[in-house]
Amino acid sequence: GSEMCIRDRGMRRLPFLILVLLQGLAPDPTATAHVGMERFVDRRIVMGVECLITTHAPEEAVARAATRDAFLRMEAIEAEISSWRPGSLTSLLHQQSGKAVQVGPDLLCVLHGGLTWARRSDGAFDPTIGVLCDTWRTARSRGALPEPSRIDAARASSGWREVSLDLAARTATIKRDGLRLDFG
Repeated sequence: GSEMCIRDRGMRRLPFLILVLLQGLAPDPTATAHVGMERFVDRRIVMGVECLITTHAPEEAVARAATRDAFLRMEAIEAEISSWRPGSLTSLLHQQSGKAVQVGPDLLCVLHGGLTWARRSDGAFDPTIGVLCDTWRTARSRGALPEPSRIDAARASSGWREVSLDLAARTATIKRDGLRLDFG
């Protein structure tokens, strides 16, 4: 059940939590640095946003190895849960609506958390609004509001109750054609 995400804590949380956790682990930049430690900063785009990791290490090679591993982990999560990458498990799930699809631990955890919050909020939080998000992204790029009929159609293609999980089998099923997940 809900213990899955706690038991697999590591970085198996929602993407934004990864960044918050990493920032929380960084030493206070205003604090006096430890003797023999240097400060190193690495930046990369991860999940569509700039991610900054500050490390304090005795030498650059140690710092770079740590940030490389952290970024590799974030990239692995992104490759699994991204709704816009054609080869991601999320994209495969979209293509296989009506079928139980084996999903990885990161996608399973994010889906479980998203659906839990959807249920708790009675749908105020809904990870199935991918079509609605795409509608608004397109409108923003065009500089004009979407037509009400497009908004209504996008809403109709959403619905958190249209996704089911089998935690024991590690499968997810999208029950409605055209429903798209969005974890942004």
